Amino acid sequence: MTDFTFISSPGDMSTFSFETAFKLLNFHVAKKSDSDKAPSVEHLGYVAGMVHINEEVEVILKFMDRVEQLTKFQFYQQMIVIDDD
Repeated sequence: MTDFTFISSPGDMSTFSFETAFKLLNFHVAKKSDSDKAPSVEHLGYVAGMVHINEEVEVILKFMDRVEQLTKFQFYQQMIVIDDD
């Protein structure tokens, strides 16, 4: 079982630390708004990268048909991290 304590308790929502954003790399994610839909590849994405812009660390999410860049607040508000186990 994967230990998600580093992401399930976000604490300060101001910005990702480099360490937390790095730990999220390659995790699969889905939008919370898609959680009621049947599982399909179109609804799955993964954390593909991170950027440091204007003193803020953001994560880059890659989906089948789009790329999204989210702040820490947006990520925890909109996304679900999917456990691979």
